Amino acid sequence: MLFKTSNYLTNYFIENHIVSPQKKEIFIYGFQLILSTLSSMFTILLISAVFNISYGIIFLLFFMPIRFCAGGFHASTYHKCFVYTNGVFITMLIFSKIVYMYNLLPYYFLLIIASILHLWINTPCKNNKNPLSDIYIRKNKILSRKILVLYFVIILLTYYLERYLFILEINTIFLVSILFICGDFEYIKSWN
Repeated sequence: MLFKTSNYLTNYFIENHIVSPQKKEIFIYGFQLILSTLSSMFTILLISAVFNISYGIIFLLFFMPIRFCAGGFHASTYHKCFVYTNGVFITMLIFSKIVYMYNLLPYYFLLIIASILHLWINTPCKNNKNPLSDIYIRKNKILSRKILVLYFVIILLTYYLERYLFILEINTIFLVSILFICGDFEYIKSWN
């Protein structure tokens, strides 16, 4: 369905002379990526609407931007990506509830510092499927670090304003760090 919709949209753009036929494959891929991302975002917001819509918004704001420029583990299909992204969101919600219920906040400052430092030092994640040039590596590293500084400031402010959102933010960054490690492992494993 995703391919059919992307193909339909691309053909519409070609027929209306918005896109040249030579770029058909690029646009199909782009539409697939956009539609897949939007469907994940929609589902996350729908799930979070059951509990509190701000949970989904926090997750998306702390998950998507850093994942786009820092990288990490990527699923092999759009369907798996959809399932994994929503699975990560549900895991984050459950883990956050446990942390909040058992008042594990004192340990969280170490977790956020470790997660941010790990991403700060190692971004962007190497990926054999999408190797980056040196210029893009530098750009992604700078952008990732700017995003991490912004996240850190927001996390510190949230700590004083709303503890549960603070936990959600930290858990999201922590899960991004885990996906980054999985991406590194996948890259190293591909050498064999």
